[in-house]
Amino acid sequence: MSLARALRARPRRRENDEIRWELAEGERAAVIYLKHFGRFEGWLHKRIGGPDEIRRPLNRHTRLICVLCDGDHSVAEIVQAVDDEYGEEIAPAAERVRLFLERLLDLNLITLEPPEGDAGAEGADDDEADDDSRGDAADADGDGDSDDDCGDGSDDNDDDAARAAREASAAPEAACA
Repeated sequence: MSLARALRARPRRRENDEIRWELAEGERAAVIYLKHFGRFEGWLHKRIGGPDEIRRPLNRHTRLICVLCDGDHSVAEIVQAVDDEYGEEIAPAAERVRLFLERLLDLNLITLEPPEGDAGAEGADDDEADDDSRGDAADADGDGDSDDDCGDGSDDNDDDAARAAREASAAPEAACA
């Protein structure tokens, strides 16, 4: 995926029965999602208990990023909005946004939609064969199974999405232009 295409991609929050977003202004922002236990973890959970969901609090910077992950804003627009809102406080904005979007993608909490007009243009870019230094993103926790947290099998574009987010931060001057 080219840098220009990555910057035009549009992140969208996953919303389903397993994921809840608490993003209202003035409240404690968080994303809450169900835990998916491995075999041993499930056995242990049955015996000693504990919560069935994970609550990830969001600070004001990450809250803004999540609010803008609505499918209407491109990665470049999100970087610009964060930079405009927080300036030096969050510099370099492109790198911070990239890291947070990668984490959300790894957790299968967002999807990265292709840029408008590129809906069917998969694999057309020269740098599609770039080495993915993070390894197998489908098994991010190393337990040997697919980490499709939502259970809907819709993590097909996560490798491209993570690569797009990394490429977006590789040229912060382009992201903030």
